[in-house]
Amino acid sequence: MIVTIIDFIEDIPDKYYSHKTLESYFFIKLLKENGYSVNRNNILGIEDFIVIRLSQPNFFGGIIKQYKVNEIKKIIKSEAKIYFLANDPRIKLINYANVYKKRGCNITDEQVILFDNVIKNSTAIFSGQNYTKFHNNDLKSIHVNYFAYIFYNILQINKHNSDISLFSESYNYNYDFVYYGDNRGKYRHELLLKYIPKETNNIIIAYKKLNGNKKLKHNQLLKILNKCKTSLIISDKEHQKNVLTYRYYEVMMSNCFACIPFEYCNIDYAPKDNFISSNKDIEYIINNFDSKLIVNQNKFIETYLEQFSNLKIVL
Repeated sequence: MIVTIIDFIEDIPDKYYSHKTLESYFFIKLLKENGYSVNRNNILGIEDFIVIRLSQPNFFGGIIKQYKVNEIKKIIKSEAKIYFLANDPRIKLINYANVYKKRGCNITDEQVILFDNVIKNSTAIFSGQNYTKFHNNDLKSIHVNYFAYIFYNILQINKHNSDISLFSESYNYNYDFVYYGDNRGKYRHELLLKYIPKETNNIIIAYKKLNGNKKLKHNQLLKILNKCKTSLIISDKEHQKNVLTYRYYEVMMSNCFACIPFEYCNIDYAPKDNFISSNKDIEYIINNFDSKLIVNQNKFIETYLEQFSNLKIVL
């Protein structure tokens, strides 16, 4: 069976070299391992399935290429089953026909309405536990933990190529604590104020409300993680009871001990030692830090990820 993967705003390379392209690279690998033939960015008209990768139209300069407009016109006529890759539960499949129309492309009002039908009949492919609970509508979804699959594969690559390892073999720490993330709403900010340890050597990255350092390229960020004893894993309110985020696996596979607030507790997916209830818990970990914590964390995540070596996806 044929799967066409399409990006309507930004063409994301299918390469293994950054966090932005990891999802693309390994999602295609997953499909091929499950017996699908994969076609990219050109709707053929004979495919069985179309997967739309979400990319937000916050800004894109220049002229929209005509072939992108043509893909809009093809998908509203397609008889293929439509999916979209939902890597964040807050982000919905948007009406790209409407986006293009507002940008002056040759898209009619009728085609905008037809794209609404594409959205209505589509199914989300979600790595977390429950996509539909975040939306008051009838969107369908399937659960495929491809984040775990990505990091299982990274783990295997690490064993043969130390240049792209998420963690190093040495434990040379420059910082006690790290938090990295963009400014978000009140909920996340209050959690940060609650959990950041007070009398420790901290580094805040990208979170400007707390005088954070500038954003880092992904490979630089991983090096910083390996120089920090503890890292706080928090997100927005919709991720409560669900720590299965990209960042969870990223930190759990580093030399940085993952501190997960009880608000996100799902004990099936992390050792009890990783859950905290106050900044005092983090301070205790820092003051009594032992590299065995990291060894045990790495062992746990390696054992946990093993079950995703042959991940199944049925479209």
